[in-house]
Amino acid sequence: MALNEDCLELARLFSIAVDFPKTGVPAEIPPKLRVKEYPDFMEKPDKTTYESKRIIGKLFREVKDISPSSVSFRSFTKEVARRSYDIDMEVDGFRDYIDEAFDFKVDYDYKLGNLMEYYGIKTEAEILSGSIMRMSKTFDRRKDAEAVGAAVRSLRNEARSWFKKGSEADDVYAKASAWYHVTYHPDYWGCYNEGLKRDHYISFPWCVYDKLVQIKKESSRRPNISSLTRQLSQRLVFR
Repeated sequence: MALNEDCLELARLFSIAVDFPKTGVPAEIPPKLRVKEYPDFMEKPDKTTYESKRIIGKLFREVKDISPSSVSFRSFTKEVARRSYDIDMEVDGFRDYIDEAFDFKVDYDYKLGNLMEYYGIKTEAEILSGSIMRMSKTFDRRKDAEAVGAAVRSLRNEARSWFKKGSEADDVYAKASAWYHVTYHPDYWGCYNEGLKRDHYISFPWCVYDKLVQIKKESSRRPNISSLTRQLSQRLVFR
């Protein structure tokens, strides 16, 4: 394969392309060397493809049917909420902002869920990280990734604008604490997107991540015995 004439010609053209900034000579690929069809594991629905007989093609077809194409992971269950809720994120006065936080989360989750359905993205982690496993056949996972990212950024910016609403007397840390509470507390699990069969999304409060980080930093400075007492109280309440 390495001594194939086409491979040697491509290697020569590659060398020319690398030197282009210095020489100004472009590498012109002749039609015979251009790719006419792609192996199936490259997932190019808009191109001619063939079934790869190599090991990577076999592995691709083995895992394709068990990839999360039609299964939505429900990892954040109510039980997980009970075990993971961090009582140190509660700031004095946070309950004053609970109703407002709940309404904002209803709006955020509805819009996030609509985005996921529009693009055919199955999990919250995929749409937020940009590591999308599979999309609706109407879209191309690579070509439309930028549009997905822009839509998510727009939603997060909108959520931050909600956070900034209110009077100057608002306690931004108590408000951020309320956002965390209505997202992670088990009493609020499953309260959003009712009737739509959607997961319980947890990204809402992280639109103001800087406030949450500061709350956690401040809580770490409290006496350990106080934190332990609060955690024991939390466990008794959830049981």
